[in-house]
Amino acid sequence: DGSADDSAGVAESASVGSRLHAAGTCKPCAWNRKSAGCYKGASCTFCHTCEDGALHQKKKERRTKVKAFKKQTSAAASPDGLTWSA
Repeated sequence: DGSADDSAGVAESASVGSRLHAAGTCKPCAWNRKSAGCYKGASCTFCHTCEDGALHQKKKERRTKVKAFKKQTSAAASPDGLTWSA
């Protein structure tokens, strides 16, 4: 079925940044999935193990966290929950 070949390809293309992949704290490489690939190769500090769409998903999660943080801090700054623009 070729699964052994697939796992060998992942191991060969793994980068320094891929060490954190198992813990879920890695940062996906934006260039690894491009046709030209990542020019840094194994020395890249970003994860080459992440699947397609991981970069988009991580960005989306970050935007959601930032929005929630901003909403929380603006509500904490104003006791009635209203914000005023200057």
